[in-house]
Amino acid sequence: MVRRGICFVAGCHHSGTSLLTAFLNCCGFELTGKDFSATKSHPRGYFENANLTTELAKFFWKHKKSWYEVRLNDEFLKQYPSSQHLQLLLKLIKTLDADNVVIKDPRLGFVLGYIIEALEQEFPSLVVTVAIPTRKKEDIIASLEREYPTLSKDIIKEMVDEYDKVFQYIKNNISVPVLWFDNFKDKILKIKREGIPEDLLIQFCRLLEHHNINTKDIIEGKVIKKFIKYVLV
Repeated sequence: MVRRGICFVAGCHHSGTSLLTAFLNCCGFELTGKDFSATKSHPRGYFENANLTTELAKFFWKHKKSWYEVRLNDEFLKQYPSSQHLQLLLKLIKTLDADNVVIKDPRLGFVLGYIIEALEQEFPSLVVTVAIPTRKKEDIIASLEREYPTLSKDIIKEMVDEYDKVFQYIKNNISVPVLWFDNFKDKILKIKREGIPEDLLIQFCRLLEHHNINTKDIIEGKVIKKFIKYVLV
């Protein structure tokens, strides 16, 4: 019997969360729900469940917090267990017919502890993992400044710095397997001419094994060819 599984992709904005989710989709993780429309910075879309992402944004907006203003020590985050976002997520999982799915939102790290706790209570046999790409701070900041020129450099830097605290929280408090993909975006964008680096291949294989997904296709290069064809175009 195959146990159902879910992988959450979190991480700082513009660190490669969309590319990581797209790669996992090529590995066999199914996406859930309708994505947002493609944009200049994301020509293939965001690889997010638009309903879930919007619901999490509403939870932040309710407390007068935009995506770049949320802080790990914000008191309002304690209200997340009663949020519509969590209820929608639990409802979605109850109706899944896929063996393994991937759900991505850079901001998930702020509420990941609450999500894991709820899943352990509601779905004790569910296989849960977390995948997080990292990227050099200066590259993230430069990318965000290009896309959001109206935001001050101080605001962007403060937001990026906050993710250091989020990552430390995840390392110290999250009980499920967490796979870190170091400097992911820069490495994956070179995959067409350089192939997949050994460290990324090892991490992907570990993640797939947690979900009982055969690693043969990624080892033999079939996943990479699919990713290049459908994502890196």
